[in-house]
Amino acid sequence: MEIGDSRGSNDMQSVVIRLTRKLAECIDGVDLSRWSVGELMRLEVREALLLIAEGWAEPVQAERLEPHLSRVAMSLTKSL
Repeated sequence: MEIGDSRGSNDMQSVVIRLTRKLAECIDGVDLSRWSVGELMRLEVREALLLIAEGWAEPVQAERLEPHLSRVAMSLTKSL
């Protein structure tokens, strides 16, 4: 399966996610115009975490996101 890449394949700070919903071509500043629901995307960690946290995507490489996800979960809990 081909993975859409927005940053270049040599970017060490990128992760692969799967787009699960798409209601617009751009969501929170992340350009989704090249992807459809179900496709794999390689994004910067910050962009990937944003889409995952808001329910637009799911992690494919969870082991690379795990340290970041715990920080996001902690910050979300504090904001409640």
